Amino acid sequence: MTACDKVFPGDHEIWGCFKGEELIGGCPLRIYRDGIFRKSTSFLWRTITPYNGVVIKSLPKETKVRRAESINRSIIQSLSDAFEKEGISYIKLMNSPAFIDVRPFVWCGWRNEVIYTYYLMPHKPVQVEHFSRVVRRSVKKAARLGMTLERSENINEYFDLYLKVLFRHHSSWLPYRKMVCRFLRIIVPLLYNEKKCEMWLLRTLSGDVASGEIVLFDNKRTYFWSAVNNPDFFDTGAPYYLKFRLIEEYSENHREIDMIEADTPSIAHFKAGFNPRIVPHYAVEKSSTIYRAFSTLYNVCYWNLYSSLAKKRSPDSSETKD
Repeated sequence: MTACDKVFPGDHEIWGCFKGEELIGGCPLRIYRDGIFRKSTSFLWRTITPYNGVVIKSLPKETKVRRAESINRSIIQSLSDAFEKEGISYIKLMNSPAFIDVRPFVWCGWRNEVIYTYYLMPHKPVQVEHFSRVVRRSVKKAARLGMTLERSENINEYFDLYLKVLFRHHSSWLPYRKMVCRFLRIIVPLLYNEKKCEMWLLRTLSGDVASGEIVLFDNKRTYFWSAVNNPDFFDTGAPYYLKFRLIEEYSENHREIDMIEADTPSIAHFKAGFNPRIVPHYAVEKSSTIYRAFSTLYNVCYWNLYSSLAKKRSPDSSETKD
């Protein structure tokens, strides 16, 4: 919350559902103004906080299915009612793969969206033959070039490369990506102090950083959280070699690895080479009638204006020359 408050606009809150004095469920929210509307999300950016939705207290294993579903439904109903009373025009929650039953949201009038990630349970020992031909070829090429992996606490080297890559993207992304960079600069040292993350750098023989990754971990699994690759070394196989070496490193703890994000085609193609299994998780969203009407009107006006401008710029196909 500290990092969020310093970087991202809006109010960052945690909403809880209580049974008496006992906290039994809840979710974090960022509430902000967008023109005349109050909007809210449970996440900042999918690659930064991909799972930041509803959390419900675990029930005893002997709890009957009907009882468990009734409790979950009452919690979600309470949260949904509270959001509506707060006057939030649009809200979206990004739930983790562990929270699969979003039916109570749908029954309350929410829309659901399926999103994907990749889980990988490494073989032990990890061998390059376990992966695709492209991965094998890239790993062997990077190894021949003498690339070395090191654990580092020098976040400046990572963010220097992050900023270098940042400015290669479309200018419309820059303001938000800059905020993400600021957020990472604040949150990573905090996670270091809690011993919840490690940073790895892949170096060339000349000492240049070819790739880097920040890895998170908890009691359940390891998360390949934030990666950056130097465009000057794409043809060296460095991105594949970094992932391969990290899989080797974290196979020792016998835990699943969450590779995070499998919806973007290019990213999914890259990660699929490591033979993970695809895992769905669910986002839910709800909007007010006024917000939906305004959004529809805005889209109609935007596309009408865009179409008219496109027609003015294009030559009239009906005209012919003698």
